[in-house]
Amino acid sequence: MSNMLSKTDKKICLIEKNSASFGGVCVNKGCMPTKHLVKAAEVVELGKKAHEFGVEIPSVTPKMSQIHNLKETLVNMLGGMHQKHTQAEIIFGHGRFVSNDEVEVIKEDGSSERISADQFVIATGSRPKRIPGLEIDGEYVCTSDELLNNNIIPENMLVLGGGVIGLEFASIYKSYGSDVTVVEAAPRVMPNEDVDTSLMVQDLLQKRGINIMPATSVNNTEVKDGKVICSFSGEDLDSSTFDKVLVGVGRQPNTDDLGLENTDVRVENGFIQVDDYLQTDVPHIYAAGDVIPTLMLAHTAAYESMVITENMMKPKSMPYNNKVAPRVVYTQPEIAAVGLTEVEAREIHGQIKVINFPMSMNGKTIIEHMTEGRIKLIYKADDKVLVGASIIGKSATELIHELTLAVTHKLTIDDLKNTVHAHPTVAEGIWFAAMKGQSFNSTQEFMASMAGKLI
Repeated sequence: MSNMLSKTDKKICLIEKNSASFGGVCVNKGCMPTKHLVKAAEVVELGKKAHEFGVEIPSVTPKMSQIHNLKETLVNMLGGMHQKHTQAEIIFGHGRFVSNDEVEVIKEDGSSERISADQFVIATGSRPKRIPGLEIDGEYVCTSDELLNNNIIPENMLVLGGGVIGLEFASIYKSYGSDVTVVEAAPRVMPNEDVDTSLMVQDLLQKRGINIMPATSVNNTEVKDGKVICSFSGEDLDSSTFDKVLVGVGRQPNTDDLGLENTDVRVENGFIQVDDYLQTDVPHIYAAGDVIPTLMLAHTAAYESMVITENMMKPKSMPYNNKVAPRVVYTQPEIAAVGLTEVEAREIHGQIKVINFPMSMNGKTIIEHMTEGRIKLIYKADDKVLVGASIIGKSATELIHELTLAVTHKLTIDDLKNTVHAHPTVAEGIWFAAMKGQSFNSTQEFMASMAGKLI
């Protein structure tokens, strides 16, 4: 945000709690460090299947202390880069509004300073959500924040939450060698995505040896003799014992200690309410990122910062009207989606068509022995405009951007057919899906036609 505004003649002040947190959740406790762990897990998995390519590797052993040290090096480098290239006056401390026009900053040394400004941006991010009544000690029962500093591969690990955070860590630690169980309170993992996506992901993860328990929750945890004893609700399940428990049930916005009660900024359920220009009820106070009720994603926040920058320079010049953002999960295999789910598309557009194209029919995935998953395209029956898509499989988090472009700019299935893709690539699966895939009125019709041949 500050770098965007620096292109103008505005004087900018950036308040951040401390130097160690500079760069926010993404750099320090989210996207970047977790993807380092994901990459290490990918290397482990590739080493395990090296014999499939005629390569013999005697043993593949993840060294957690080394993985952790390399992760810290990455985080420190990125944080330093962001701080070096931020073109703003930086004040380290905790800022709280004392009025609509003034913020008080309690600095690291205990001193305070009051700052007034013509415009303010609230972008204080989020923190791991906790389960009421479940004590987190940071060692045996932890959130993603503490797990990022873990140096031990637990023999048995319980993950609470079958969403993005829970499934990513479950996949990572399964690759590292842990026996992993995922508990999800909803009837299926990834409950906000297509039903077939959820069920296929659940099936693929279970085939990897991850135990998934949907429609289940944890009643109680007790740490005893270095183990966590957990009791469950759901189906009269007995208690089980784990070496580590991850509470990965989502995130909550950091809005509870900003002095917003001293302003006219409206907050509902912890989220700051904004208009189409990302202005709060106080026109000169904007908000972006995890503190507003949009997707809690770094790339969504980046787009929101661009919207705010334009509107601060020229009021109400850029509405936040592009709400098409890719949703990605770095499990093995990867998961990605954009736009409407099948149910949402039918509710909004009525008659739709669905194409599901199996990764097992893609030459590149066959070469790389990664044929799990499918590409799904959802489009309107009348004008063939693509309104949603999802991918499970190799490179899903990269491939989704072509479909994001298509959904954003209302391209049709014919537009995808007429776009030549290189061969052999995983990306040409999108081309083949549009060109050769048979349309169905629903995924159920397609699944019945495939008779279980997708995986």
